[in-house]
Amino acid sequence: MAYQEHLVNTESIDFSDMIAEATIIIENSDYHHYYTHILVDEFQDISGGRAKLLKALLASNVNIRLFAVGDDWQSIYRFNGADLALFTEFSKAFSPATAVQLDKTFRFNDKIHAVSSQFVMTNPAQIKKQIITHSHINSPAVRLVDIKIDMEKLKSITNIKQRKNQAYIVSLQRALATLNRSADKKGKVLSVLIIGRFRQENTPQLKDIDISQLPYTHLNVSFVTAHASKGLEADYVILFGIDTGSFPSTRENDELIDIVLPNKEHFTHGEERRLFYVALTRAKHFVYILFDGDKSSPFLSEMAKFGVQYVDNKLASQLAKWHCNQCRTGELRPFTTKYNKTLYKCSFAPACDTLLNSCKHCKSPLEAHAKGFRHCRGCGELEIGCLRCGIGTMVARCENDPNRETFYGCNRFRRGADDSCRENITIKSYELRIQTAAKLVKNKS
Repeated sequence: MAYQEHLVNTESIDFSDMIAEATIIIENSDYHHYYTHILVDEFQDISGGRAKLLKALLASNVNIRLFAVGDDWQSIYRFNGADLALFTEFSKAFSPATAVQLDKTFRFNDKIHAVSSQFVMTNPAQIKKQIITHSHINSPAVRLVDIKIDMEKLKSITNIKQRKNQAYIVSLQRALATLNRSADKKGKVLSVLIIGRFRQENTPQLKDIDISQLPYTHLNVSFVTAHASKGLEADYVILFGIDTGSFPSTRENDELIDIVLPNKEHFTHGEERRLFYVALTRAKHFVYILFDGDKSSPFLSEMAKFGVQYVDNKLASQLAKWHCNQCRTGELRPFTTKYNKTLYKCSFAPACDTLLNSCKHCKSPLEAHAKGFRHCRGCGELEIGCLRCGIGTMVARCENDPNRETFYGCNRFRRGADDSCRENITIKSYELRIQTAAKLVKNKS
């Protein structure tokens, strides 16, 4: 190859050669050292060649220890040789091993965490984690903004492409103006990252704009690509141009390149999903997501259904449509009863008599199943129903009483009431029903 010939002719080596030659030297016992500990950060990005170098170092001395830190949710460099399996199956490659989860974050608030973690853990190959956030808020921290709303106001621009580009700019300016007012009220200069899939010069709407000169006196605004955003953080993030083709990317690697890269994951768009997670979690406080409703990313349709408690979709209501599973043609529409309870009915009511409760966590529809449980179509929460009355929900009883064993009873129990339900089951029975329900939901999906 011309590249290899160039290295030979110029008596040069590249980074991969450095790793390979260093490994050979250590394996041949030509390198002596007194190291007792090796620390590797960002271990989720390690390649096969670098793992081989680590193994050679570990074998070169007795009682040498490896301490690796990483996050499989942020593995986004397969194109550079990163092999996620070396992290998720760490104990197979480096044994014996002990794993300690770092379960607290100061980077972002609980609402950004709720959205981003649910999104990335859709991939069953990701390590399941329970993260505790330092900051807690009472409102959504992710807002979906469809630029079609602004396109409708720009009909004087006859060229569709130009109208779309201008609508993106108008939506961006509105978001920045809102953030600028917020920063002004706080008396601070706050940081904003505009994150795009491609470099700014390759983003048609922004290629002729000097981001640093935007007239927002209380904001420090910069643009980065999703890959370049890794390791960065800002008070606010604006994800720009989240359309089909950008997330997930439709660009495929050359087949020859794929041969030398680590094996592809079984889960479709696994790395693209992690890249989107990285972009989302650069924000400390709030995320705007700008997209074209005619070409919106399928990732957004998924997120819009997480529930209004987590995702503000008022400016993208068409993404959060729930189809009626009974008539299969209508849509589920929320309404509030006089007791301030959210229910869902079909858009073809009264012809279709579907009536569903809402999830107590995210307010999405709760689908009832014949096996006696309810499944949230938004956040995936499971409710175990009462098999005796068929109406109530099984809830924990005596869990705070140290003198009594915890059990699960129907929430329609009312001492002395005529319509009280006295159904109760053991913890073991409850857990078995949860496991059965989870399997049924997984098989159905």
